[in-house]
Amino acid sequence: MTSDVLTTLPVRSGHFLLESGYHADVWLSLDLLFVDPSKITPMVTGLAERLGDHEFSAVCGSLMGGAFLAQALATILGSAFYYTEPIPTAGGTALFAAQYRLPADLRGRLRGLKVAVVDDVISAGSSVRATIAALDAAGASTVVVGTLLTLGDVGATHFARLGVPFESLAHKDFLMWKPADCPLCRDGAALEDPRADGRVNMGECRSGVIAFAEARTHIPGAAGEHAVAFLKRGSLDVRLAGAPRVPPTESTPHAQDEVYVVVRGRGVLFHDGRRDRFEAGDLLFVAAGTEHRFEDYSGDLAVWVVFWGPQGGEIPR
Repeated sequence: MTSDVLTTLPVRSGHFLLESGYHADVWLSLDLLFVDPSKITPMVTGLAERLGDHEFSAVCGSLMGGAFLAQALATILGSAFYYTEPIPTAGGTALFAAQYRLPADLRGRLRGLKVAVVDDVISAGSSVRATIAALDAAGASTVVVGTLLTLGDVGATHFARLGVPFESLAHKDFLMWKPADCPLCRDGAALEDPRADGRVNMGECRSGVIAFAEARTHIPGAAGEHAVAFLKRGSLDVRLAGAPRVPPTESTPHAQDEVYVVVRGRGVLFHDGRRDRFEAGDLLFVAAGTEHRFEDYSGDLAVWVVFWGPQGGEIPR
């Protein structure tokens, strides 16, 4: 049953940045895993039976899939349910840089508890490692890690070294590389972060192409934002922005120098108290700390936004 459900999930081939910082040539989309509870229930029940051999009073998982699984398991096992949420980070290429936290109202309830930490699928185990760290900080102890599917051996090997029991319903071979060892990077393939609306994070890659035709399909972003980041490298931050649904009424300075490359549409740049018209093909520069906004812009506006350099700009006022 486990393999039947998991093999129906969408699989993509390419060059992907995992949350752990590892690179992979396959991405398994888990968005549909919990859509049909009748299909996932036998898998959850099977994992609950495995976990039942261990002594704990709470189940904890990270948002999103890990928390869904943890709540379902807690219901079956009669345990308390806890979850962690990701903390936004500045990105980068370090392994296991992701951080998760327990909501403030939950942290004070965990001291002294024995906890089972779960995730829907574990490859390197980045979110599970971060969740265990958050539980440790709250005074809880992790007595077992569980998952529906293990991809590769990096995560399982890590938990074995820690002496934490590991329960998995299924295992699938899966190639992962540290950035410095990634053959796709050596071939110059652009690195996609599939968790970030199509963002490309070059990481150890030194070149690549971000196609406007593909990038524009991610605007607006998942939360309705009119600008989405597609490339981060060092201080460099490249975003594609569309026309804001609500025209800005305030002039907003930014902490870094920035360049706008107008791909489509037209409008007016209000900056330093004056107004200049722009159209497709134009390049706009705004130094750090300069108040500015777009006015009278067309609905089809599309602009590459490039931030770079130190806070305050390379040539401060």
